[in-house]
Amino acid sequence: MLEMDEFKAILGKVKCAMVAAGRDMAPVDKRMYALRDVTATVSSLSLITGSIMCKKLAENPDALVLDVKCGKGAFMKTKEVSDEASERSKRGRIINAARR
Repeated sequence: MLEMDEFKAILGKVKCAMVAAGRDMAPVDKRMYALRDVTATVSSLSLITGSIMCKKLAENPDALVLDVKCGKGAFMKTKEVSDEASERSKRGRIINAARR
């Protein structure tokens, strides 16, 4: 794992990054997962898309590509739920862009 200053230097050079959330990026997300677990809202689509988008938007990207999967082995089991998650994510991105 890279240190934050090393990551920022590479990001400045190549202008893109593929990262996993960690304690330094969207640190409250771990608490959100725990809260969803104890309140039996793990499958709440609003909380799922909110969690995904808070991590994605934490770095204020100029562009964002989301690969929303569905079916066996995916978190979204049906195409309908996957489509709804995609729509909610797009709305969240549009709202964030309007606030810039």
